[in-house]
Amino acid sequence: MSAVIHALATLPAWRIAIAALLTLGSYVALSGYELLGLSYVGRRLSYRRVTLATWVTYGLGQSIGFPVLAGGAVRLRMYARWGIGIGDIARIVAFNAVTMWLGVITVLGFAFVSQNGVVAGVLSVAPAFIDAIGIAASICVLAYVAVSVTRRPPLKIRGHEISFPPPRIAIAQVATAVADWLLAAGVLYVLLPPAVRIAFVPFVALFLAAQIAGLVSHLPGGIGVFDGIIVAALSPHLDGKFIGVAASLAAYRGIYYAAPLAVGGALLAWLECSGAVRRCTTFVRAYATSHAPAILAVATFAAGAMLLFSSATPELSDRSRILDQVFISPVTESAYFLSTLVGLALLLISRGLKRRLDGAYLLTIPLL
Repeated sequence: MSAVIHALATLPAWRIAIAALLTLGSYVALSGYELLGLSYVGRRLSYRRVTLATWVTYGLGQSIGFPVLAGGAVRLRMYARWGIGIGDIARIVAFNAVTMWLGVITVLGFAFVSQNGVVAGVLSVAPAFIDAIGIAASICVLAYVAVSVTRRPPLKIRGHEISFPPPRIAIAQVATAVADWLLAAGVLYVLLPPAVRIAFVPFVALFLAAQIAGLVSHLPGGIGVFDGIIVAALSPHLDGKFIGVAASLAAYRGIYYAAPLAVGGALLAWLECSGAVRRCTTFVRAYATSHAPAILAVATFAAGAMLLFSSATPELSDRSRILDQVFISPVTESAYFLSTLVGLALLLISRGLKRRLDGAYLLTIPLL
């Protein structure tokens, strides 16, 4: 463990900085998932809200396991607040899942076809098998785009309708998902130690294979499964030096999973707290608006009663002595009399305040 920590501490800062920038780029691409999904269902949101939903949904969903369910639940919470119905949210979740797998299939197809020999060596399988998978994956993506071009009416399967997106959205799906997966793979690739000599395209194929296994396991971030596959596949390139790769995987999890999880959790907490404060403020404002006349009437009645009580009780001798030194006796005596009249007037006017009479309000201010 201490060796891994030491290797982490010696990771070049520029590699960490590039990995952080690639992570940021990946989340920009993920926000493209949301924008395309909203366009697919015919809804619009500001990019600020889309970005907020992206960081919360994927920051939590990719790190706590069951990304479709976890991300879908968070997306439901946020989008419903912004006026999007449950049916549209379900379609967006399904659309984003299709977009993600389109990216996986596209990148795998290209990597398997263009570098089948190298990929076969990395994954330790027959080149013909890699070639067949690559061709099949490429055909699937082309078929999806072709169907979106040629088919307009929804596809009906057992009473359920499946609407294919228009060609511009279908092509954007593929491009956005490919960019996302390449950026995500790049995060780990730039963190690998120099001793690991593997080209980027075969590494992307390995990365996607490990990610698929991690997704199937439903473990948080595919932890353990993803890491084991990466280490096992790279072992021929390591010369027994596993510490560097272990440190790179730890840094990758910190940058690509832990940091977005912290950001997403903080944003969700802020969103929920601001919503609670907003609801509380609205309640207090509504309560104060509806009960303001009664509150003012009670306060005015209390002020009048205080003046009457003060006029009826004996004065304090030391204070009276000070007043007698400053004012002549008629002034102080008239002050008691006037305070009694003002107190009596406030008691009577308080009833008018409760009835929302403008004249009562205008008289209360100078009397007070």
